[in-house]
Parts: sequence; C-alpha cells; structure tokens
Amino acid sequence: MRRTADEAAATREALLDAALLEFAERGYQATKLADIAARAGVTRGAAYHHFADKAQLHAVTLSTGWDRVTVEAWAALDADGEPAERLRAFLLDFLRLVRTDERFRALLVVGMVFPSDPAAPGKLDDATLADKSAGLYAWANRIAAVCAEAGSAHPARAAARILTWINGVAVSAAFSPVLLTRLGEPAATVDYFFEGLL
Repeated sequence: MRRTADEAAATREALLDAALLEFAERGYQATKLADIAARAGVTRGAAYHHFADKAQLHAVTLSTGWDRVTVEAWAALDADGEPAERLRAFLLDFLRLVRTDERFRALLVVGMVFPSDPAAPGKLDDATLADKSAGLYAWANRIAAVCAEAGSAHPARAAARILTWINGVAVSAAFSPVLLTRLGEPAATVDYFFEGLL
C-alpha cells in the first residue's frame, strides 16, 4: 500500500518520539530498533524505510530534538519585555518543563547526560563532542546577550552560571528526579537562584 507524504511524515515523527523515550529509558546500547518501532506503532520495516540503522535514528533524534522540544523554553528568553524578567521566565519555563514534560526531560537525559558513541559505549566521539561544545557555546552566547541587555557587569559569567544550573537540573532529572519535587515552588526556587545573578 502506498503511503501519502503526510502519513510518511507522521510515521517519521512517531519514530523520533518513540526513539527519544526509549533511549532515555534504556540507554543507547540496550535500545533495539524493534522496540522503538513497537512503541511508535509501526513495523521494523517502516523504521528502516526512514532510518538506515539505530545509530542514524539516534543522531537524528538528538539533532532534531532540541529544535522540537526546547522551543517552548527559549520562547520566554526571546519574548518582548524587560531582559531580567525574560531571563527569570526562561529559568522558570526550563524548570517547569523538566518537572512536567516527559519529552523535554528525556531529551536532557539523552542529549546531555547519557550521550554515547554507538561504536564505543559510554564514550563521546569527536564529532559529538564538537557538536555539544558548539551547542553549549551557542546557548551561552544567547543567554549572555540577554544578561548584557539586563545590565550585567559580567554577562558571560552570568550565562555560565545559568548553564551550570541547567546542567545540574538535567543531571537531577536523569538520576534523582525526586530531588526536583523537593525544590518546592518553582518561582521561589528560581528567585533564590536568580537573586544576585546579574
């Protein structure tokens, strides 16, 4: 049976979504393409139609995941308004998404905490390291620009502190998600961190 372009796109999205959750739950090595296909509700043949192998699916899941899943968090930073309030709203949205959005949390786990070179489990390949470094610098520059708008005397330092906080939240989400529930009210948590930041 011939599929329409819309059906093919929906299948591809279902595979990417299922892959993100499977990689987060099982890790790269333990995840099987058959498990991803089953979770997506498609056949293994459909998975191979869209992706050459698990390694390609993993790479595409990460490369497209950030754009698909983090757009909501970045919206606060990119909104109109006072720069300091935009930074605070960004941190609040980030924390809210980590606590409430399964896909956002899964992306942090797969992309920031458990990335792996498929050929050498537990080790990052050079290309992945370069991509991660470039990605972190892009985030740092984007956040530093808003810190500078907010009047920070040290915008690069403020951005580095924000990224360190983000990484800490990501590690907590991966290894001890219960810690995130112990933070209390998200606004109070962010305000405590945010005070004196700029």
